[in-house]
Amino acid sequence: MTSLQPYFEKALKRKTDNVLGIPIVDFRKDIAVRLLDRIDSIKLYAHTYAFYCNFKYGAFDIDDLIKFAFQEGLQGISAHIDAGQARALQYKTISELKEIRTHAKKLNLGINLEISSTSKSEINEVVRIALELGVRNIRVYIRYSGRVSKIIETGIDELKDAAKIAMKNDLYFTLEQHEDLKSHELVRIIEAVNNDRIGILFDFGNMINAGEEPLPALQTMAPHIKHVHLKGIRKVQQGGGFAQLGVAEENDDLPQMKMLFDLLMLGADLPQIKTFSLEQEIGYYSPVFRQKGEEDDPIIPERGPSETSLNRDIPLKDSLLMEVRNSCDQIRFVRNLLEKLKTIAEIQLSFEE
Repeated sequence: MTSLQPYFEKALKRKTDNVLGIPIVDFRKDIAVRLLDRIDSIKLYAHTYAFYCNFKYGAFDIDDLIKFAFQEGLQGISAHIDAGQARALQYKTISELKEIRTHAKKLNLGINLEISSTSKSEINEVVRIALELGVRNIRVYIRYSGRVSKIIETGIDELKDAAKIAMKNDLYFTLEQHEDLKSHELVRIIEAVNNDRIGILFDFGNMINAGEEPLPALQTMAPHIKHVHLKGIRKVQQGGGFAQLGVAEENDDLPQMKMLFDLLMLGADLPQIKTFSLEQEIGYYSPVFRQKGEEDDPIIPERGPSETSLNRDIPLKDSLLMEVRNSCDQIRFVRNLLEKLKTIAEIQLSFEE
């Protein structure tokens, strides 16, 4: 153990309450070298949900998200196909989609697509758009009510169909842990589908609604995680469970440093995580889905799409500007975390010389 190890452990343990998930490693030279490599090659993407109000109440379009990503030095965008009302990707013409593809390519920006379903009709729709845009990575999540066992069974069936579509079109789907299913249930689905075209998207806060802690959930899903949503949330206790409230990452309840480090280090030779999407969502609220002491096969209530509330106490134009500023603040926060990790790694390597 080097003299830097106590500082390294203290940094990673912040906001963990000593619930660590993946054990903290001995910060040797090989770990420092891998960490520096992962930081240098990280792909940070702008996300439509960080601009939820601008898309819903303003005039934001995908071109605005592309412009933001380029101006902020990001590597791409993650876009939900229904963001933007009538301007959404699902309503774009073929020529408009081709223009978006050309614009992003000229700026050397990648594109990920997202839908909030695993149904065949919506899979087919997002695939149609993906092929026009030259996209290969698509996020989905299971959104059904009823017994958990039935939801899992349906999810397996639909993702097996999605895997066939993925192989046919050279695509990849990631299943997000979206607030109701627990990490081991997501792993059960992925392992039952058993296709390398189907992985997991790890969201920094969505395990809270399912009654799990972030780091153990990450550890359970780790072998299958391919993409990530970065955000900040506060836990809101309700009965025997927790809801989540979207806040700035620097003001949240999550072990940001440890989650980021663990995710960066996944993959022995090459980074396992392809993209980290910046999904700042201040004002987002989602309810409790799983309760402590619940029955073995609980019922998930019917749900509508999640939304972020608009601050009605200030003019709309100011709310929309604030949302853009919040997104810039998130970029600064995440890059600051990365710089802290990079500095630790560089100091460690100086010890080894």
